[in-house]
Amino acid sequence: MKNFILILISILFVTSLVSTEAFAEKKKQLSRQNNSRSLTKESSNIPFYYARTNIVINRKSLTPVEALPWQENPTAQDPDLVLDVEIRDGMSLYNQNGWFNLSSYSEQSGVMMAFGEPIIQPIIPSPQYAPSDILFIDKQGKITQIIPNILLSELDQEIYPDAPILAFLFLKGNSYKNLSINVGDEVQYSLFKKPPLILNAPAQSPKTQILKENTEQKE
Repeated sequence: MKNFILILISILFVTSLVSTEAFAEKKKQLSRQNNSRSLTKESSNIPFYYARTNIVINRKSLTPVEALPWQENPTAQDPDLVLDVEIRDGMSLYNQNGWFNLSSYSEQSGVMMAFGEPIIQPIIPSPQYAPSDILFIDKQGKITQIIPNILLSELDQEIYPDAPILAFLFLKGNSYKNLSINVGDEVQYSLFKKPPLILNAPAQSPKTQILKENTEQKE
């Protein structure tokens, strides 16, 4: 009888242990599934840019067009320059080798590496053997810095922007000069948001301000 009871207790103990392990394993699987869903949800919120489209660079200063001998009124340059660009995820600069090759690009095309938010990220050495112009663009589309005619394959150290930027625009070497692109020009694309226009009262001239102060003192 004692042996029967001991065997029964042993069976119940083993059954309980197996059930506990099965429950624990099921709990782990549910946890892994929830983590997977969480990661998927978070990943879906990470902006990823890849498109081929046109952007416009509004140039603030253009080199005057010289009239040819047979021209009385030469056609003025349009300040809005249209470029054909590939727009890519900015982080691919740092996690993909050979992310693009500018050697096949013309002066009217380029590659824009865009980030999800304004950020300070460096230009790093890469196997890019064609000279590039690199434009730093802030969240409002303003070109804040230009690195001219650089070989990234020969870059000795990383180059950081002076302030947070939203995108890098890579053009063929010396394009910025040939196309009259300068710091302060504005890139027009849906990625960049302009600040709202705010109208203020016109500033008073010093003479008007003195008359106003004298009138207030007499009163």
